[in-house]
Amino acid sequence: MKTNFENFIDSINKYLPYTPKTIVEAGGNNCEHTIKFSETFPKSDIHTFECNPHNIEQCKKNILGRDNITLHTHALSDKNGKIKFYPMPENQAASSAFKHITASQECIEVDCSTLDIEADVIWLDAEGSELSILKGAQNLSNTKLIHTEVHFKAAFKRQPLYKDVKKYLNNNGFSLLRFSSLGRNATDAIFVNDSTYRRKTPQIVTEVLYFLKERLIGHTRGLLLRLHLK
Repeated sequence: MKTNFENFIDSINKYLPYTPKTIVEAGGNNCEHTIKFSETFPKSDIHTFECNPHNIEQCKKNILGRDNITLHTHALSDKNGKIKFYPMPENQAASSAFKHITASQECIEVDCSTLDIEADVIWLDAEGSELSILKGAQNLSNTKLIHTEVHFKAAFKRQPLYKDVKKYLNNNGFSLLRFSSLGRNATDAIFVNDSTYRRKTPQIVTEVLYFLKERLIGHTRGLLLRLHLK
């Protein structure tokens, strides 16, 4: 089974009629996907945003010598200034501008800005902040493909869910193309600019097929695990 990154690359190659000039990634973590973008599209400009002070030095080391990557060490949001940020002690990749419902976290302040870079492709893995990033994007109508983490069940307090992200993108000229990974409470979704590709399959059909597939595979995995443990 392909990873969410591989599925997104497939979508870029299929629906974008040219090599993306600019790629924006929000939530760089350790820059693993940033490097993959750099290697897949060596002629593209890659802008990655990572505001977690626990991750920044590792990001700098990992992208050293990769001239087409620019690291921005502040958060993206729907405003300029500062926002609260909650590092996750044992899993920095799950850190967020939203407080986790159950975890014990410190609260810090980080710099933030709206997205003013005109990007052909946007990758969002910001643990609940995806909607605020989209609302702050100044050139969103020029973006062709968006890959975003979405949640069906809240993991953070007052975080937007899949329906909120989809509604905003639909209202701004984007349609759900496909889901790029499986997950019961959260997954990844790819949205395409309607001016680039007008999908023939209604979004509701894509959603129903996804939930049927996730439930079937999820139950199968659970059954196999129980059989293995006996």
